[in-house]
Amino acid sequence: MRAAFNGVVHLPGVPVLPGTEKSTRRAHRRPAVALALIARLSVALIGASAAVTAVRAEGQADNGQKLAETHCSRCHVIGSFNPHGGIGSTPSFRLLVTALADWRERFETFYARRPHPAFVAIEGIGRPREDLPPNAHPVTLPKSALDDLVALAERMNAAAATMPPSGPARK
Repeated sequence: MRAAFNGVVHLPGVPVLPGTEKSTRRAHRRPAVALALIARLSVALIGASAAVTAVRAEGQADNGQKLAETHCSRCHVIGSFNPHGGIGSTPSFRLLVTALADWRERFETFYARRPHPAFVAIEGIGRPREDLPPNAHPVTLPKSALDDLVALAERMNAAAATMPPSGPARK
């Protein structure tokens, strides 16, 4: 059985030394204070982690933008970079991310979808073809480029969700 002494629970057979009641009472509060501190630190770390993730995703999207401008803009319209460029029969990036439900999967596997296998290789996944037609420019990308292009597509999808279907307002 437990005995209460000045609001502090003591175990039977454990002597209570004079002057230790207050320190015992403080010791009982320490776990609650520690838990509150841990909870606050956890929330702060989660917030910091989310901020780092957002910055990383933005950096990946910026890298994806550079990759798309360098390698994809020959055929695709890449937003304001080449609004009148690309090939007429090739969908723009905006159309891909707004009109297709499986746009994320398409960006993740674009290198395996026609016509890309003819001239695109991802390091460690495939190799460039030797027999390219004269108008095809071979492209070899690192695996990280896939994440960067998907991050760009996610950013474009989020921006398109806040824009009217006809595009930005004209002045």
